[in-house]
Amino acid sequence: MHRRLLAALAAGALLLSACGDDDAGNAGSGDDEYVEAMAESMQRDDDLPFADEDIDCLADEFVDALGGAERLEEDGITPEDLRSEDGLDELGLEMGQEEADGIAASFGSCDVSLAELVLSEAGDDVPPEVRDCVEENLDEDVLADFFATVLVDEETGDEPPAELLEPLMACF
Repeated sequence: MHRRLLAALAAGALLLSACGDDDAGNAGSGDDEYVEAMAESMQRDDDLPFADEDIDCLADEFVDALGGAERLEEDGITPEDLRSEDGLDELGLEMGQEEADGIAASFGSCDVSLAELVLSEAGDDVPPEVRDCVEENLDEDVLADFFATVLVDEETGDEPPAELLEPLMACF
């Protein structure tokens, strides 16, 4: 079961990187179109367990973390591209550690739980007591660091840090 939760975390990171990105609150009005496009893309994704207002906040933060409209335009990415089913990798956007850290920090900025994303990816087979344990014991900062690392290097998901594994193991 714990391997399934870790796989869910990695899947969640990849799932979000497959969405277009957005930012309107921290950037200029040119970012608005990108933020709207990112939010639309994320809202169409039935696997994301977030309310529309959380998605709007995340989209805004994500676009900012990616460098805003200016960077996306420089990389040849349009708002329409973000609305597509293509992930950021497929659109040609290279994400470094700084961008990944910014995306991971977006969850805290928007008061959105990464543990909720992990649990939603793990599916309905996770018993309620395990869900409660994970939500109570998993450190969101450690989870965000791991999430950012997986965004940059998918293979990292195969070897999660002890500070992530220990709380998960305590739940089983």
